[in-house]
Amino acid sequence: MIDSKEIAAIEEEMIENYKILHKNPELGFEEYETSKFILKKLSEYGIEGRQIAHTGVVATIEGDKPGKTVAIRADMDALALTEEAKVDYKSQKDGLMHACGHDAHVAMLLGAAKYLARNGDKFCGNVRLIFQPAEEGARPDAFKVAIENGASELGGAASMIKHGALEGVDACFALHVMSNMEKGVFGINRGRAMASSDVFELDILGKGGHGSAPDSAIDPVGALSAILAAFNQFPSRELSALNTCVLSVGTINTDSSWNIIPDKIKVTGGVRTFDNELREVVFQRLPEIAEGICKAHRCKAEFSRIKGYSPTINDVEIAERMVDVAGSCFGEENVYISDVPLMGSEDVGYYFQEIPGALGWLGVKESSIEPVVAHNPRFRIDLGALKSGVVFHVNMAMNYLNN
Repeated sequence: MIDSKEIAAIEEEMIENYKILHKNPELGFEEYETSKFILKKLSEYGIEGRQIAHTGVVATIEGDKPGKTVAIRADMDALALTEEAKVDYKSQKDGLMHACGHDAHVAMLLGAAKYLARNGDKFCGNVRLIFQPAEEGARPDAFKVAIENGASELGGAASMIKHGALEGVDACFALHVMSNMEKGVFGINRGRAMASSDVFELDILGKGGHGSAPDSAIDPVGALSAILAAFNQFPSRELSALNTCVLSVGTINTDSSWNIIPDKIKVTGGVRTFDNELREVVFQRLPEIAEGICKAHRCKAEFSRIKGYSPTINDVEIAERMVDVAGSCFGEENVYISDVPLMGSEDVGYYFQEIPGALGWLGVKESSIEPVVAHNPRFRIDLGALKSGVVFHVNMAMNYLNN
């Protein structure tokens, strides 16, 4: 068991690494300077890293004796937000900031890497370091460039897997910081952790006309109202009540006016669930429903799906091991096992479809301010919590490899 005292020697550098990363945020598949910084630090620690999947980085630390291989994943992209947090390491890039803690994830994994590289005699096997781009997605032009350079259309995690990040790996784990959880608190789900996320676009095509003469037009508004009612009813009447499915319409747009019957109405929305088979059932039925209703209203439906992330399903055995390690690191009273998954999405689930793995939550609440959740321009963490992440990473890796 490695305690925080053994990590204290690298804490100052870890905090400095975090501040450098926080000042220099980069969006998905644009993490050019971030990946250079990671490769530079790994080299300083005597670790050979390599760049894959456009802007991703992987490396392997070998223990003194042969054994299994465990991967630790950290995402590293930022968000298109203007930072409002009052800190001396504020983002230096207008309109960009680390508002989801990915800079903390990178800093913690670099800290763990430095310790593990110096202590190969304390574990058997190997630790694979995965610094992943584009968890938050990417701008269309950046995505295009990344795909031209071999990235996957499914995003950062799928791209890393495509380029061999999991080759020879037996298990994987990751942490995500939570700014509304007390520092030193650990949480996890056994099984379902986070939902899938898919987007749909629906164009309802009618025939425009004057609002005073609807009989001379084909009004898509009537079809829209019936489709909205049917979509809202669909999960509760066609899917089992035991299967969670959230279907939300987010936008309804038309280029029209109060006295014009529009030619077209564009609808967008999202679907979230925890079952990949159920996802396919939903996206088989939604266009059927829309097309049937549109036909009854003399309209035409054009439906498309933008496939998003798969659900994140934690392996129960890995999750239980993480609970045991967290209890040793932080005290059993600070470990929470939740039976309630989050309906938000994370692409870490792609790794867990390939090998056993689990995602845990690490509390990093800054006690001096009102807590804010991720994706907020005032997002902040307690820098002292970074050490907790390193302690967990190191102990979890050694626990898995040595047992």
